[in-house]
Amino acid sequence: MNPILAAVFVMAIQSGTAPKLDHIMLGAPDLDRAVAAFLWATNVAPIRGGMHPGRGTQNALVSLGDGTYLEIIAPSKEKTDDELVSMLRKLDGLTPVGWALRVSDAGAVRAELLKQNIEVTPLEPGSRITPTGERLSWMTFDVEGFESAPFFVEWDKTSRHPSTTSPGGCTIKTFSVADPRGAELLSALRAIGADTVVGVSEKAMISVTLQCGKRTATFATH
Repeated sequence: MNPILAAVFVMAIQSGTAPKLDHIMLGAPDLDRAVAAFLWATNVAPIRGGMHPGRGTQNALVSLGDGTYLEIIAPSKEKTDDELVSMLRKLDGLTPVGWALRVSDAGAVRAELLKQNIEVTPLEPGSRITPTGERLSWMTFDVEGFESAPFFVEWDKTSRHPSTTSPGGCTIKTFSVADPRGAELLSALRAIGADTVVGVSEKAMISVTLQCGKRTATFATH
């Protein structure tokens, strides 16, 4: 690591902004069928998480322990031109469509990535109301220019993290990410203190294998 990136790495650790794996997203065209498919594969029943207003999506969740959870995301009945919804409708079964790193100061992490000449989107607020009426709020931003890059999320301090309120039963056995520009992405993630390993491949890839009791289930991009 060059001196500049090393200094950023130290700053991230000292300031408490070092990212941690927050959640992995499995996309599907229909939430009911996706929940049933996940239950069949793992013997663990996801809990409905609620709608994403203005985004045209809804989700169901499973805690993976250690502050991490799995989000099954699918289109809702809300009409929208969102690109994610269009992509979800084209999927054939449960497929990894993204992953998030949790930070305590999204603005600071975003600023450090900009210093590395990494393209990032503006900070955007998000929220949803759970089926029990609880409001969850967060701030996010995306990394651009990579096919398998994570997005970053900072949860509002008043929101209970989904990993603490979703049903358990599964843990991560393996989690793999690869990108055509994997070396650059890995360098950027290392510089801000993230310990996720990213490989290099001609085709972008995300794969997660879950251990759910005696069952093992793998979900991967095709």
